[in-house]
Order: sequence, then structure tokens, then C-alpha cells
Amino acid sequence: MFSNLPGPHPFFEAEATVVRIEHALFGELRAILAEGLDYSLINMDGSHIHVDAEENPGHVEETGQFLNPLQFSIDLADVDILQRDDRRRLSGRSNEDLARLHAERKLRWARILGPAYMPV
Repeated sequence: MFSNLPGPHPFFEAEATVVRIEHALFGELRAILAEGLDYSLINMDGSHIHVDAEENPGHVEETGQFLNPLQFSIDLADVDILQRDDRRRLSGRSNEDLARLHAERKLRWARILGPAYMPV
């Protein structure tokens, strides 16, 4: 379960393989990218659905509606909860190190998604 809700949610870092992403309204998705001021839902055909995350949270640009329901079903495999001393953890990293890791992730996303990946 992924969550950004306030409250007593346990915080942990993990690495996993995303096997499937599905939404009740949009069906199966290829990816969800959270970059910039909106979310990009990438359909299986490579087309994009833009969802505002900042000024008008949940507003779906293409339809003018609001994302409903808010939940996505995400199946994971090979979940590896990272221990405090694991070098893959992001907690406690410098801004420079985080920027480098993000740049590496963007390259990986571009390889995985091909032309469907449009970086911000």
C-alpha cells in the first residue's frame, strides 16, 4: 500500500518490482509518474492522462473531471524492505546525491517506457 495521507502510517523504504497498475476508471496503466506539478498516468498504448497534484488536486486535464476513486491497485513482486544501513535508502542523503539518483532514475524510466516517457 502506498499512501501520502497524514496520520500514524508507518514509514519505511522498500525496493520492489511493479507488476500491474490498475484504476477503476482508467483500467490497466503502464506507469504513474509523479514529476513536476502533476501526475502523468501512462496508458498501455503510451498515451498520457494528466492529473493535477498542486493547484486543483485530482483534476483530470483531458476530461475536466476529478479523479474518482482516488485509489489505484498496484501489484508488487520482489518487495525488499530496506534496513537502516542499506545503501539503497534515500533517507539521510545529500541534495546532490538525491539529484544524481533522480537523474539515473529518469534514464531508467526512459529506457523502460520509450517514447511514452516525456520528462519534465
